[in-house]
Amino acid sequence: MNKVGVFVCTGCEIGAAVPLDDFEEVADDSGASSYHTHEHLCSPEGVATIQSAIDDDGVDGVVIAACSHRAKIEEFKFDPTKVHVERVCLREQVAWCQPPGEEDTQMLAEDLLRMGLAKATIVKTPVPLSEEVDRTVLVVGAGLAGLEAAQAAAGMGHSVVLVESEDKLGGYMAGMKDVVPEIPPYDTIHANPIGDLVAAVESHPQIKVFKSTMTKKINWKVPVGLSPCAWAPSFRRPGPGPTTPPDCPISVTVPPRTW
Repeated sequence: MNKVGVFVCTGCEIGAAVPLDDFEEVADDSGASSYHTHEHLCSPEGVATIQSAIDDDGVDGVVIAACSHRAKIEEFKFDPTKVHVERVCLREQVAWCQPPGEEDTQMLAEDLLRMGLAKATIVKTPVPLSEEVDRTVLVVGAGLAGLEAAQAAAGMGHSVVLVESEDKLGGYMAGMKDVVPEIPPYDTIHANPIGDLVAAVESHPQIKVFKSTMTKKINWKVPVGLSPCAWAPSFRRPGPGPTTPPDCPISVTVPPRTW
């Protein structure tokens, strides 16, 4: 970040555990543009101090040396597209577990502050995605699992493209009359439910079904920042005629954690 402000809370026994006189020097040596202390940083007045530095002084990095990052989440929530917030835990990791006033306690607190400043200095605010994200869901294979996946995705409001290599849906189960029970009663075989599921999928307005179709190629690209990853599959049908079904290829976007 270009301008990093340091905000130290002296409440919750923090001020009694460590002298704060040297904290401003640590902030200056680490390149902070401003330094503030407040008795109750999570109070409306304390939060207003931080917001004023963001709005009036152009601070785009905020280091909050106070309680754990798991506490006071709502109080210290600022616009993530404009400012990065780095939490330094002085309450739980210093004031509440180390002997007050000792040199090692002071060194620990200062080191934690230095680490928070180092992170805040190099981090950058996220850039909102400018390109349109296609949330179409591609399901390859129309057996029981594929049919249920397509139905579930469509039920959540997504457009779905379902591709099946055979000329009918249902997979192996389509040729079975009865099935092993998966719901009560368990003492008798059940009628095969795949026919009803196939009918529901084929009649669903948000599901496009392509039979006798196989994946030919999947092109993908990773934009800057690795999110999202765009997958563009193309398909083929055996025999003469067009190799790609209508309305394909499609652009399918998945979060990076899934690939």
